[in-house]
Amino acid sequence: MVKPLNQQSAPPETAGAEPDPTRLSGADVRAITFRKPRFGHRGYDEEQVDIFLDWVADSLDAGEPIPPARVHDVSFGKPGLNRRGYREQDVDAFLSRIEAAARHAAR
Repeated sequence: MVKPLNQQSAPPETAGAEPDPTRLSGADVRAITFRKPRFGHRGYDEEQVDIFLDWVADSLDAGEPIPPARVHDVSFGKPGLNRRGYREQDVDAFLSRIEAAARHAAR
C-alpha cells in the first residue's frame, strides 16, 4: 500500500543521482509516498490510487507489460467530503514516470 509523500534519502550508492525514468521496479512503486493536498483541496482518492499502483507494482514484479495508454488514461475520484487524499500533482508526476518507463519497455 502506498503511503503519504515524504522526503526520502537516497541509498548511499545513488545519493545525488537522478532516478532513471526508464527503469522502474515493483519496489520503486511500493516505496513511493505522496503528500496531502493543502487545506481546502481534496486531491485524489487514496484507495483508488493505491489499487492502481498495487496493480502496477505486481505487474512489474511479474515481468508483465504495462500498457502506456492504461497509465495515461487512468483517472481517480475525489475522497469523501471533509477528507484529503493524495496531492494530485505528486500522483500525476509519478504516473508520468510510470508511463515513460512503460513506453521504454515496449520498444
